[in-house]
Amino acid sequence: MTVAVSLINMKGGVGKTTLAFNLAWFSAWKANLRVLAIDLDPQANLSQYFMGAQRYLEHLNADKGTVLEIFEQFSMPNQKNGAPTLLDPTKIVHRLHEWNDGSLIDLIPSRLELAWTLKNPTEKSSLLPPFLAKISENYDLILIDCAPTESILTAAAYKSSRFVVVPVKPEFLATIGLSPTCTLTRRVQAHASRARHRYGGHSLQ
Repeated sequence: MTVAVSLINMKGGVGKTTLAFNLAWFSAWKANLRVLAIDLDPQANLSQYFMGAQRYLEHLNADKGTVLEIFEQFSMPNQKNGAPTLLDPTKIVHRLHEWNDGSLIDLIPSRLELAWTLKNPTEKSSLLPPFLAKISENYDLILIDCAPTESILTAAAYKSSRFVVVPVKPEFLATIGLSPTCTLTRRVQAHASRARHRYGGHSLQ
């Protein structure tokens, strides 16, 4: 059974990305799991953490897929392709490393243009869960690294996750994001409960 976990805090600099990176490597290398890491932050720190700055730039310059395509449901035109193309999961998920025992780490990288999708957020938070449902059988663990702000991106993470991890440093400023994160979590839970009741007890996911 695939377990999806989001790392969320409305305060930046608390170690979400570092924790996601190390959890992914430990889970694959030491726990022998098949891991998918998803970068939901337009700053793409997790993507650069995994790929390195040079390889990440080469990835973007080659017009390879990112999480942006999930929320836009198509790939934008580029020099190689003069028209938009339909969403293709195989071009969005990128293999980082694979071991002989079958454990692996895959990445869905992010890019700065992901911020564009926030300007037209209608129903977009519901696009990530069905995408992951199509590929979840390939993984034991899905880790979602979120930006430190409430948006359709964090809403998409909530809707896609079984668990939420809220990293907090033992300092006052780092705890500021804890309360709004808990409040948003309760709102999402209440919404999900109403949705299940409305649709006869079945989860929308």
